[in-house]
Order: sequence, then structure tokens, then C-alpha cells
Amino acid sequence: MAIGTCFVYLLISFALSAVPKTGGVGSLILGGAFIFGMAKFSLAISRNQEAELKDIFEGFQNFTTNLTTYLWMFLYICLWTLLLIVPSIIKGISYSMTFFILNDQPDLEPKEALKRSENLMDGYKMKYFRLSLRFLGWGLLCVLTAGIGFLWLVLM
Repeated sequence: MAIGTCFVYLLISFALSAVPKTGGVGSLILGGAFIFGMAKFSLAISRNQEAELKDIFEGFQNFTTNLTTYLWMFLYICLWTLLLIVPSIIKGISYSMTFFILNDQPDLEPKEALKRSENLMDGYKMKYFRLSLRFLGWGLLCVLTAGIGFLWLVLM
């Protein structure tokens, strides 16, 4: 179920970005809802609850909050990129738990969820970065399998 769900999510993401001229805007508008849905699906698996394919579409039930949160996150990371690449990576890691927090507390305002994510990741950004670097090597190996290995890598 997890592999199939990730495959559907990746297909939707690639289809959105492949649309000429409007693909980037479509990905930006729908990205928050889909990221929220994948966070819900991942949380259900990690908590030994029933995870279903429909979970990736749960973000559309509270679309405006997810869209606003995603746009604020995108804006903040873009503004940090103006300084240099490294500060934007640090802020991106700081905001990485935002949609997991919104899954547990859906009544939060977008800026409050971003702030809580920053507080949650305080002191753990380097651990997260090192963990991400480990997955980079696995990602390079997945290229050798013509992309099929990415289905398992996404679930790790």
C-alpha cells in the first residue's frame, strides 16, 4: 500500500510539473495539500494506524490553510535564498515538520505551525541534515535501477 501510494503521489507531482506554462503554478497551488496528505499517510504508517490511498487527498479538506502554509514556507525559503544557499537550506530544514504539526493540530494558523516547526527542529537541524545526506547516496544508487528504487527510498 505504501509503495503504491508513493507511486501515485509521484505520478501526480510529475504530471503537475509537466503541464506547459502552468505546471509550476499548479504545483505551487496544489503542493501544500498533497504534502499535507503525504504527511498524514506517513503518520498513519508510523503510528500503526490504517493508512489508505485516500489519505494523500486529505489536504484538500482544509485547502486554504495548507495553501497558505505552503506559500508562507515557499516565500520564507526564497527570501533566505537571497542571502545565500546555506541559510535557505537551514530554514528549509527548520520548516520540515510543519505539515506533520498541522496534521496533529489542524486548528493552528500557518505562521504558528511554521514557528512550532522551527522550535521543534531547534538543536536537531544538523542531525536531520546528516540523515538527508545518507539518503542522497541511496538516491544515486536508485538511479541505477531506472528509478524503480525510488519507490522504496521514499518510504524509508
